[in-house]
Amino acid sequence: MSKRKENEDTPLFKIADWYLYIKARKVHLGTVLILLLAGRFIYGASEKTIENYRLANSGKLCKGVVTSSMKVGAKGTISIDYKFQVNNIEYTGRTINEKYEIGDSLYIIYSQSEPQINRSYSFIKENY
Repeated sequence: MSKRKENEDTPLFKIADWYLYIKARKVHLGTVLILLLAGRFIYGASEKTIENYRLANSGKLCKGVVTSSMKVGAKGTISIDYKFQVNNIEYTGRTINEKYEIGDSLYIIYSQSEPQINRSYSFIKENY
């Protein structure tokens, strides 16, 4: 009988020992899961920031109209919904803590390739 090489017998995923074998290196499955979750968390936390920088650098400006204004939360935060049009298609957005009444116009900055990604121009101007 011939002996099998260790690499040939090494499983890719071994449930009983909770190890993941990759090219004869033993990596603990918990480590892999923690790294994946950490990566997803970092991406999720930075996604809006990346969008805001893109809007600040290459967004297009237009006028929108405030459609609703309401107080939310115990600290007096004001949530404002607005709408605007790009190529005769209506898009909506939301901003907080800006002093507008229903029917007021405001400037919106949006992504030319994806107009559903939009922010209030004053928010982008103040923060980015």
